[in-house]
Amino acid sequence: MFMQYLSFTFSFVCGNDMQEIVSDVLASELVAAGFEAFEPSGSTLHGFVQEKYFNEEQLKQVLDTFPIENVKITYQCEQADNQNWNATWESEGFEPIEIGKDMLIYDAKHPSDLVPHTIEIGIDACQAFGTGTHQTTQMMLTQLSKFPTPPASVLDAGCGSGILSIAAAKLGAEQVVAYDIDEWSVSNTCHNATLNGVADSIRVLLGDSEILKEVDEKFDLVMANINRNILIADMSQFVMLLKPQGKILLSGFYEADIPLLIERAQALGLNEECRMSNQDWCCLLLAQATGKNE
Repeated sequence: MFMQYLSFTFSFVCGNDMQEIVSDVLASELVAAGFEAFEPSGSTLHGFVQEKYFNEEQLKQVLDTFPIENVKITYQCEQADNQNWNATWESEGFEPIEIGKDMLIYDAKHPSDLVPHTIEIGIDACQAFGTGTHQTTQMMLTQLSKFPTPPASVLDAGCGSGILSIAAAKLGAEQVVAYDIDEWSVSNTCHNATLNGVADSIRVLLGDSEILKEVDEKFDLVMANINRNILIADMSQFVMLLKPQGKILLSGFYEADIPLLIERAQALGLNEECRMSNQDWCCLLLAQATGKNE
């Protein structure tokens, strides 16, 4: 049984050349208010949020402190029917995406003649973020594939479609714990893990970071492709679940957000190991300082 959703239509006034940027930034910021699915369309953005998780105060803060100047944003809200708002997009699917030379992400609904790759991940996206089309997902997958020794144990925070968990398992992780606040995402991660033959390696939990209190394991790697504010709020919990010299891989934020994230990371005993950028989106790899959590 799925939760009742609210449907928001955000309208913004800006130059045509800024519409995509404003839409991306707005969607990223709205995650902090509980939003989990979006449909961009020119100067409007449709957002969907479970009533249970909707944070009106956080929404007000997002609009009052929107980081792009001279953009006026208004919205309308209504009850949403319980349906899959991504149905049209899902029916059209997405083109195969190469990550480096060895990894291929493809649409499991529309398989085509694929050039064989060492690691192939089929994603059947059912209202869950993470098909590999977004810059942040691609950077996370790129960094994950560069580990000289695959992390044996991995935590995937905000798993969406499960693409990062599946990639970790296929790269050699023996144990992956994934969680998401969205029931669709939890179901979709389980479905995609089975589709890719790695269901036995991935345990999926429903909830926000509070669910981590029920996790007894420690991890070599924590992955989180989430909104900046959530990353800052939850980073201390990620650190508590790291093994000695463990690492944290983060994305879902912009270059302008890096100083805030680095400041929080350093306060928790983490050092920046490397960073990537793609169209203003960023990815950070943070390393547990020697001697921490030992």
